[in-house]
Amino acid sequence: MPGDSAGYDRGESMPIQQFIDSALEKTIGQHGVADKALAAALEGKKLDFCVAMSSLSTVLGGLGFGAYAAANCFLDAFVERQNRSAAFPWLSVAWDGWDFRGGAETSGILPRDGAVLLQRLIERGAAGTWIVATGDFAARRKRWQAPVVGSELAVASAAVGAILDAADVE
Repeated sequence: MPGDSAGYDRGESMPIQQFIDSALEKTIGQHGVADKALAAALEGKKLDFCVAMSSLSTVLGGLGFGAYAAANCFLDAFVERQNRSAAFPWLSVAWDGWDFRGGAETSGILPRDGAVLLQRLIERGAAGTWIVATGDFAARRKRWQAPVVGSELAVASAAVGAILDAADVE
């Protein structure tokens, strides 16, 4: 039951469902406004492509990444929708973590490698959502994804749906 769990936001304890709704509304609402503004600004422009930077959290999730992953899922869905009607391709790249330190032991995508990968996607004319992951992606996905209880999925889907409706994003 949602009332039996608690979340914490800015010094306030609250029922977990209220916490989830609040975090999703803030995060996805910001993406919705920005994404819609970008699409409006680009409407009628003659571009070769538009690239949106997303996150691997949309596929793998992660502790503490719920609202962040949801916002990036929103971005990916927005890009897919733009590809239905835009005069140019939209591309969303769901990046793994980056490593800007550049030491001998890297723990993510190095900037030079990311630039090469992005250039290749653009040169291919790739549209839609692309995943860029380091290491054994299948093993990571299996490790981090646990079965979702049906009622929890329904609550999350309803919350995202309500926010999409509120953002009036088509």
